[in-house]
Amino acid sequence: MGIFLLFFGWYSDKVIVFLATFLLVFIILIVFLSNVAITATSPSWVSWISLVGSTIAGLIAAFILVFKYKNFGHFVVGLLAGLLVGILMYALVLHYINFDGMLYISMAFFAILLGYLMVK
Repeated sequence: MGIFLLFFGWYSDKVIVFLATFLLVFIILIVFLSNVAITATSPSWVSWISLVGSTIAGLIAAFILVFKYKNFGHFVVGLLAGLLVGILMYALVLHYINFDGMLYISMAFFAILLGYLMVK
């Protein structure tokens, strides 16, 4: 997604917002459903249903954000970039601070900061 944005810039903002929204919703739902619905004794069709449901929900959310709420879509792109910057900053510098929640604090701080800067 970053290379696509690098080469095409904001001429492709709908594609970038679509991909970022789809990935965010898909990953959140897959992680949630794998922790809640899928157990060691679950039949295999449960994992397929959660995969298909997460894909459909991601596509629906992506279409809604691309065509209805463009500014919120830009916030989502900044949010994902901020999450990655937060993880990078933790891996480079912030892991020296001896606090258990520093990864989550850095992810939240940079996600909100870059999401705000994308909208502004």
